[in-house]
Amino acid sequence: MKRTTAQLALAIVFLLQSAFLAAIIFEKTNVPLVLSLLVVISVLTVVAWRKIPHHSHDHLWEDSWLIAFVAIGAVFTFFLSSGLHISSVTSVGITGVAASFIPKFTKDNHLTQQIPAAIYCGAFVGMTSPGIAHGYKFILLAAVTAGILLILSKNVFHGYGGKLGTVAFGGVVLVAMLIEYFLK
Repeated sequence: MKRTTAQLALAIVFLLQSAFLAAIIFEKTNVPLVLSLLVVISVLTVVAWRKIPHHSHDHLWEDSWLIAFVAIGAVFTFFLSSGLHISSVTSVGITGVAASFIPKFTKDNHLTQQIPAAIYCGAFVGMTSPGIAHGYKFILLAAVTAGILLILSKNVFHGYGGKLGTVAFGGVVLVAMLIEYFLK
């Protein structure tokens, strides 16, 4: 179960990353230098994927409550940026700083130590442009999707930068694709 979950998370993130790189490659096929660099990046990414260390801690059900904190971070950031018209970068900063104080209140609880990362992941979801996210329903659905991806990917990407942003990006892309291709 643990190994399957980790492989599923890796496969989802790999597919999202491949789709993102493919979109750039198809968009920039007329610029050979950009195309060459993207092909090199793609090859290096595949090589790096094979060398990612895998941990085998079972987090799946005990951490499912983190989805709520991803949603809180996403809705709060989206409210700051679209409701109060604060820039999205500043909104993420405000959300991240506020979340960083949560572990100070319960220093001995291991589970509450994970809340800032979940809220910060949600903050990245909340950065979604109002042109893509047409309201709080989209943000909530993307946050829940990102929260599920965050839990599935807990055993991978330890110590690698960009995990929270990649997970948030994955949640937004999956929900945007779902709405565009299946619900319109």
